[in-house]
Amino acid sequence: MNAGPSLAARLAAVRAALALAVGQRLDPVTAPAPTDDGLDGVVRAAGLTPFERDVLVLAAGCELDPGIAALCAAAHGDPGRRFPTLGLALRVLDQPHWDAVLPDGPLRGLALVDLDPGGLLDVRLRVEESVMLAVVGLDPVDQRLAEFADPRAAASVRAVTGSPAADTDSTWDSEPDAGPGVTAGELLPDAHRELLEEAAVRWSGGALALRGAQHADRVAFVRALAARLGARRWWHLRDLPVDSLERQGLARRLVREERLTGAPVVLEIDDLGDTGLRFAARLADTGARVVWSSASPRPHLPAPRCAVDLPPRTLAENVELWRAALGPRAAGLGRQVERLAGQFRLPVDDLQEAAGLVGDAVGDAVGGEAAGSPRPCGQPGGRTTRGSVGAELWTECRRRARTGLVGLAERVEPAATWDALVLPDRERAQVADVLRHARHRATVHERWGVGRTGGVSALFAGPSGTGKSFAAEVVARELGVDLYRVDLGGVLSKYIGETERHLSRLFDAAEAGGALLLIDEADALFGKRSEVRDSHDRYANIEVSHLLQLMDAYRGVAVLTTNLRGNLDDAFLRRLGFVISFPFPSARERRLLWEQAFGPAVPVGDLDPVRMAQLTLNGGSIRNVAVHACFLAAERGGPVQMADVLAGARVEYAKLDQPLTPGELAGWAA
Repeated sequence: MNAGPSLAARLAAVRAALALAVGQRLDPVTAPAPTDDGLDGVVRAAGLTPFERDVLVLAAGCELDPGIAALCAAAHGDPGRRFPTLGLALRVLDQPHWDAVLPDGPLRGLALVDLDPGGLLDVRLRVEESVMLAVVGLDPVDQRLAEFADPRAAASVRAVTGSPAADTDSTWDSEPDAGPGVTAGELLPDAHRELLEEAAVRWSGGALALRGAQHADRVAFVRALAARLGARRWWHLRDLPVDSLERQGLARRLVREERLTGAPVVLEIDDLGDTGLRFAARLADTGARVVWSSASPRPHLPAPRCAVDLPPRTLAENVELWRAALGPRAAGLGRQVERLAGQFRLPVDDLQEAAGLVGDAVGDAVGGEAAGSPRPCGQPGGRTTRGSVGAELWTECRRRARTGLVGLAERVEPAATWDALVLPDRERAQVADVLRHARHRATVHERWGVGRTGGVSALFAGPSGTGKSFAAEVVARELGVDLYRVDLGGVLSKYIGETERHLSRLFDAAEAGGALLLIDEADALFGKRSEVRDSHDRYANIEVSHLLQLMDAYRGVAVLTTNLRGNLDDAFLRRLGFVISFPFPSARERRLLWEQAFGPAVPVGDLDPVRMAQLTLNGGSIRNVAVHACFLAAERGGPVQMADVLAGARVEYAKLDQPLTPGELAGWAA
């Protein structure tokens, strides 16, 4: 292909100007022709003057046309200087002006050209590869930008109940496969789609403050907004250079990208410190389209040009997203679609991919059940039914929801069962209430509109070893959700604002799967809130208030544990849905704990649970004693005997620095 008329003409004009300057007669052009002409678009987007346009052509021409490089060497009078300079450009090109060399002018301010260190007029004038490729009509990804930012594809929006709102070509990068019945494009809830149309009209540049509790919804909105604005991609800034000069260079390249391609720049300002916030503000001051993405409004930033507050997806909207992703096969899952929608708020990409993975199985299940002959499902002798397909989809959603929580909390595989939970009747009924509220939260709060729309919050209070963590495992297992243990030591920070950011990131990530969050030793953060005597007291109270707000809005189950209920603030306790006390186990409860202390595979002798219950131990200590007894039996090569249990008890009591009383030893063999 030949170069377009603009680039070809300007290359010829620059070549002629150089030849005239050195008194040479031009030879026929034999340089390889570029594929397409993007010069006019670059000139318009950057607002270049004719002289600035020709300076850019001169710098690019040395790479595109060896004849121009040779003419530059002749103009310098040095065969080794086969490159342009600003001084040479001012001397030989038409309509020169000194404004073109200013650092904040479009040539240098947008990093269309760079200068070698050590001077201004007589040093090498360079053009970056991505700029040169843009000049010849290509759409390259700037690899220097990719060191700190990720280029992500735009996607035309598709309303879940209508036709696409935009048909912008989004083939710049491959999008995840859509589920059955979904055309290529972004699925957005109707409320988000309306906000998208408003933002596309109102936002012409500067900062757009995009706020929403769910990070996945913000990403989907930006992806659709970029396409709605005609961009093929957007840049997600993931890191900032440490060096201030490198940050300036990054800012120039981001603004250049936005000017040339329309690609917005997205900064997750919840993750930025003071330096990052200043960078975000200065970047927006350039007039480039910059998105400040956050869960809630952030202080210390100027007023944005435009603000969008994304409401959380409602249950009805999430149901429609699932039905749109599954297409006609949604009918095969029946009410399970609503159960999935009530539990999971997956990113749209994950939702569509999960629907696609099990799509064929849904069809097989429906067809098989209708014919009365269910088909095999993965394992020999297995059967594909609506229930089994729904369980597979549930498991797949749990797996995908875990991604965002990696590194934020410890995942615990819940193995405890309801039958193994030993508590007094009243406390056991309270745990059952927690389960009931969690199971039907979506129906009562969202479908019926009764009560607040958050999830279930509970405090499990009692001495160590009384079953608080065990009960949390039971709840997670019964609900079929993941359990994450949160270490408050890793969340609390001495730096102002860091604790809130850590907590927001944790709850935001957990929202996708509605995981059960188990926050141990809650009194470390939720102790008696002090009167404000200094800035530390004030910020400590802010941290508590922030977590209470997160818990109120969280759709899943948040369980906090404490050994010292009396240390907790009464105002905090009133904000919780349940406060359950875990008492020291009675003799009856200790007997039940001993009866299940040894698993079915453990060989046991003539054990007496009633006598073992004389030991005043809690559930955690009983497990420790049982484990020690098993090791003694394994060493001896026989079954667990009462003597092994007594030996284990002596070890446990010594660890607790407590004596075994005569009453506890009554009836035991010496």
